[in-house]
Amino acid sequence: MRGILSLASAFASSDANRVSQHDLYKSKKSEGWAQRLKGNPKEALGHFEAFLDGMTKLVGNGPIFRNVPTVPAEWYRDLADALEVVGDMRAATGLDADALSAYEKLLDLAERRRGLSGLSGAQYWNWKAAVAHENVGDIYRQQGDVSKALYHYLKFESIMDGIVGVDPYNIVWERSDALSHERVGDMRRALAEQTGDPAQASKTDEFIRAEEEYQNFLNTIESTQSRDRRNADLRRLKAQAFERKGDLLAFQALEGNEDPSLFKRKIAEARRQYEQEEDIAAQLVAAQPNSGDFGRDLLIVREKEGDLLIIEGKPADARKIYEDVEKKLTTPNQHDRDRVRDAQLVHERIADAYWLEGNRG
Repeated sequence: MRGILSLASAFASSDANRVSQHDLYKSKKSEGWAQRLKGNPKEALGHFEAFLDGMTKLVGNGPIFRNVPTVPAEWYRDLADALEVVGDMRAATGLDADALSAYEKLLDLAERRRGLSGLSGAQYWNWKAAVAHENVGDIYRQQGDVSKALYHYLKFESIMDGIVGVDPYNIVWERSDALSHERVGDMRRALAEQTGDPAQASKTDEFIRAEEEYQNFLNTIESTQSRDRRNADLRRLKAQAFERKGDLLAFQALEGNEDPSLFKRKIAEARRQYEQEEDIAAQLVAAQPNSGDFGRDLLIVREKEGDLLIIEGKPADARKIYEDVEKKLTTPNQHDRDRVRDAQLVHERIADAYWLEGNRG
C-alpha cells in the first residue's frame, strides 16, 4: 500500500512539475511578443525559440516525457503556435530555409492531429494545416519556385473553402479564404507569363483561371466586408483585389497594343481598377496617417498608374509620378525586404522612363 501511495505521489509531483514548466515556456512566448511589438525581431526570435524548445519537450519528444500516456490538447495547440511564430520570425529575419522547416513541422503536426480530434478540434487543426500550407507556399514563392508554391496554395484554398461554411461568421477564416484565392491567382498568372510568348499569355488556361481567382478574391472580401464595413484590414484587401484585377488588364493592354480599340479599352479598365484602389488607400491613410502599410499601398498604386502611362507611350508623365513616389518613400530598414525592394523598383522605373524619353526623339 505504501508503494502505491508513493507512486501516486510521484505522478502528482511530476504533473505539477510539468504544469510549472508549461507556465514557464508560455512566459517565453509573452516575452517574444513584447520584443516583436518593440520592433526587435532577433530578440523576439530568441524567446520564441525557447518557447518552441520547451513545448517540443512537453508534448513528448523529450526523453523525460516520452512515456507519459496523455498530453493536454492545449499543449499541442501551444506547440502549433510556437512553430508558426518561430517560422514567422525566421522568415522576417531572412532565415527562409529555417522558416520553411518550422512551417513543414507545423503542417506535419496539424495533419496528424486532424484525425485525432473531435469536430471542433478537427476544425482548429484544419485551420492550422491551411496556415501552414499558406506559409510554406510563401517561402517557395519567395524562392521563385512557382509550381511548389501553387501546390501549397491550392491546398490552402481547398481547406479554407471547406471550413468557411462551418462557421460563416468567422471573419478570420473568411479573410484567409479570400487570400487563398489571391495567392492561387498570383501563381497562375506567373505560370501564364512563363509561356515565353507574351502575345499568347492571356489566352492560356492559367491566365483565365487567374482572372477567376481574382474575382473570387474580390467577391469573398466584399461578402465578408458587408458584415464589418469599418474594418480597415478588409478595406485594404478589397483595394488589393482591385489592384490584382488592374494588373491583369494592364498586361492584356500590353499584349493588345496592335488593336487600338482593344488597347484603349483595356487601359481604361485597368485605370478604373487602380483608381478604385487608390480611393480606398487614400481613405485609409487619411484615417490612420501614421500607418506605414497604408502609406506604402498608396505609393504602390501610384506607381501602377505610372506604369499605365509607360504602356501608353507617355514616359515623361510616368516619370513625374515615379519621382513623386520616390520623394515620399522613407528610408527602409535593411531587414524590411519589401520596402528595400520598393526603393529599388522606383529607382529602376525612373531610369527606364528617362531612357524611353531619350529614345522617343
